[in-house]
Amino acid sequence: MKKTLFFAVLFLGMISLKAQEIHFGARVAGSLTNLKIVAVDSDAISDAAEDNSKTTSKVGFELGGIAEIMLNDQIAVAPEFNIATAGGIMKGKDMDGYWTDTISLTYIQVPFMLKYYLNENINVNAGPQVGLLMTATDFFQQEGYTDLDNLKPKLKTTDFGINLGAGYKMENGLFFDLRYYMGLTGLLANTHWENLKNRGLKFGVGYFFN
Repeated sequence: MKKTLFFAVLFLGMISLKAQEIHFGARVAGSLTNLKIVAVDSDAISDAAEDNSKTTSKVGFELGGIAEIMLNDQIAVAPEFNIATAGGIMKGKDMDGYWTDTISLTYIQVPFMLKYYLNENINVNAGPQVGLLMTATDFFQQEGYTDLDNLKPKLKTTDFGINLGAGYKMENGLFFDLRYYMGLTGLLANTHWENLKNRGLKFGVGYFFN
């Protein structure tokens, strides 16, 4: 993680030397996050089907700062530094009845977006994102029984994925964006059966100060 941040800062420094304009701002976003269950072993696919479980989205947020570095009139790079929530809700039924398992995650996230402006206002964007896990809890409920567990020791400290989205920037500095995050790395530190990957749909609004 430290090496990734070091090279990212070095790369941004080199880009900023060629930048036409640099804008700094703040951004907040609402999110619908989920956890994709990925079978590590082929036998886990049939087992998951028999388990009758499903995943649903969890409402969250992200808050942070953004820099937009204009390389020319159409292309920009936009690194961000965010505090963000993630996770999802899993539901199912077994011999003891219906159960709900809510996984709540908090990350420090560093997206690095490449933007292409179709005109002065509208852009499409994509880029990688690295996340550093800060907190993780697992809240289990079933027929009056509840259990809250610290999930962080069981998870990897970093998450890596890709953002795809679009944005609209107004002349007064106000901007809006919609993006989809697809995690590429499994979250569980040790598993030979199933793993989890982050997913998220995010709607953001922000403001450039200069």
